[in-house]
Amino acid sequence: MKQTENKAPSPIQFDTIEVTAYKDVTPHMRSITFKGCRAASRKSLSPGAHVKVFLPLPGQDRPVLPTLDESGKVVHPPQDIKPIVRTYTLRSYNAETGEIQIDFVLHGDNGPASAWAGKVQPGDIIGLAYREGLASYTADHFVFGGDETALPAISGILENLPASATGEAWIEIAGPQEEQEIITESQVKINWLHRNETAAHGDLLINALLNVNTPDAGVKPYVWVAAEFETIKQLRNHFRENWNLDKSEHAVAYWKLDMDEDKFHDLRHQQMAEQK
Repeated sequence: MKQTENKAPSPIQFDTIEVTAYKDVTPHMRSITFKGCRAASRKSLSPGAHVKVFLPLPGQDRPVLPTLDESGKVVHPPQDIKPIVRTYTLRSYNAETGEIQIDFVLHGDNGPASAWAGKVQPGDIIGLAYREGLASYTADHFVFGGDETALPAISGILENLPASATGEAWIEIAGPQEEQEIITESQVKINWLHRNETAAHGDLLINALLNVNTPDAGVKPYVWVAAEFETIKQLRNHFRENWNLDKSEHAVAYWKLDMDEDKFHDLRHQQMAEQK
């Protein structure tokens, strides 16, 4: 199961981070490197950790970030200068350079984060919010599942698993052109599922994970799945009912079809609370 170094949530941190480089990993995935995240040099974040990015409004060269009052409560800027906020996962960090890497799915100007990432240049500035804390994953057998939005987190976790780790990962993507190289010492087998413009989003992932063999008696699995809301609802129910997994397993919706993140925010947090 997943174990975290900190039992109680650590205080939220806000950093202003600057783009140092970017590269297109696939036609629809752009990896952006930033400097300015204080946790990177402290080695106090794990790949796959959730972070919030704050994007500047039109006409701004940097976003106006929230602050903390004396009690530690978040104080947001006035509505007219409140930044655009989106949730991402940390792909990796470099403690020596103090840089972090966040991967953005590119889908044109259909969404503010994709639009920003599609036009990004070194020197661009955004904000970052996170809670420091390291995660370790211990299990007899791992099962990972996700779509493009989960790929950065799955990749980061796999690349940090020990050589003794076994299991399988199922990743649904648009087609073979979106496959990425994932370097891992583990024995987790990576399986790519290609929609190829014929399968509906999530169908291949659901079918693959519903057909994963139930672990043998005495084998402690760890299941990590993240994808679209309806996909996750079906998979969470399957693993809890048929694998007898408890709420410590990771099954989180990263997005919902036909709903932007502003509207999806409350629904996602309700789902995450049900998992605790």
